[in-house]
Amino acid sequence: GWRVCRNQRKSWNDFHSHGRGIEPSGKSLPCVQGQQHGSQRSITGTIKIQRDDNMTQARHLIEIHGLKKTYQSGDTRVDAIKEMDFFIDDEEFITIMGQSGSGKSTLLSVMGALNHPTEGKVLVDSLDLYALSAEQRADFRSEYIGFIFQSFQLIPYLTVLENIKLPMAVTGQKKKVKNQMALDVIDRVGLGAKAHRLPDQLSGGEQERVAIARAIVNKPPIILADEPTGNLDST
Repeated sequence: GWRVCRNQRKSWNDFHSHGRGIEPSGKSLPCVQGQQHGSQRSITGTIKIQRDDNMTQARHLIEIHGLKKTYQSGDTRVDAIKEMDFFIDDEEFITIMGQSGSGKSTLLSVMGALNHPTEGKVLVDSLDLYALSAEQRADFRSEYIGFIFQSFQLIPYLTVLENIKLPMAVTGQKKKVKNQMALDVIDRVGLGAKAHRLPDQLSGGEQERVAIARAIVNKPPIILADEPTGNLDST
């Protein structure tokens, strides 16, 4: 199965604002892996968190407190997330389970600093993500989160190589370094011969592998994956 391993990315204890950016220092972050094992623990609502009980620690890497997300359309109100409270520990592998329409994708987008909650807090190593400005959250995402979207979100007029290089656009690395990092992950997902093809020239499974490669190319400490293997074959 698909696996994203821990890496040696930059780390932090506290975030300090410096103009637009954020400066980290201190504690290292792990990846979060979408894989099922261990026991189930029900939480408020219709979603379940499945965790490995062998991994526990006093301080939690990610903490969700009183989380609510409500969408309003005219007189219609949809409660996508209802008062959720849970945590994810350092190096813990978590699966979010629930029926279609139960709010799984919404929850991941809120955890990934992409979707402001109606109420509640999302803490990453005690950092309140939604207390940051929009620009600071963008900096946080670019440095610390790799997101694998359910619908891939590939840019149709960019090649495989160009799509995978997108997360590195603001990193300040040299073009040669970016190209090599992108080519390395393209080889890892088995698309070395298709680096210069456009998304519509790939199968659904190949497009998903491009999305996975794009999420891991920048070596982020946290991976949030929305059904990352739904279109992949068993090999």
